[in-house]
Amino acid sequence: MKLAVIGSRTFNDYILLSEKLNEIYEIYGIDEIIFGGAKGADTLSEQYAIENEIPITVIKPIIEQCTMVVAFWDMSSHGTKHALNYAKKIKKQEAFIDWSQSAEEVDRKIRGLSPFPGAWFEHKGVRIKVLESQLNQASGVSG
Repeated sequence: MKLAVIGSRTFNDYILLSEKLNEIYEIYGIDEIIFGGAKGADTLSEQYAIENEIPITVIKPIIEQCTMVVAFWDMSSHGTKHALNYAKKIKKQEAFIDWSQSAEEVDRKIRGLSPFPGAWFEHKGVRIKVLESQLNQASGVSG
């Protein structure tokens, strides 16, 4: 997953950034960190990527180049607010559970979209929203 890290130039809490990025890494995995190269959150995300041996890309505009965005906003930065408003919203179909995917992919989707908007599937014409998932070591035919 390509993760865009955005935030205010005054953001300097590396511990908070590390904790949040570790949570995202555990749920989705991070293949690449994309940032704009500014001070603050961008610089800290570069440090995190180097420490965790994650490839980095410095690019503008970053929002269009990523799978997910994490923002560290000081509630006043106009640039970060603009980027958040611009960020792609999750479409209903993107939350659909494709049971032909691996158990890990299904689990990540369910946990990543819970509680909102919630991953879903249809059974006999009824939409069912799934809010929790847990992997186990069982084997066999799915279904």
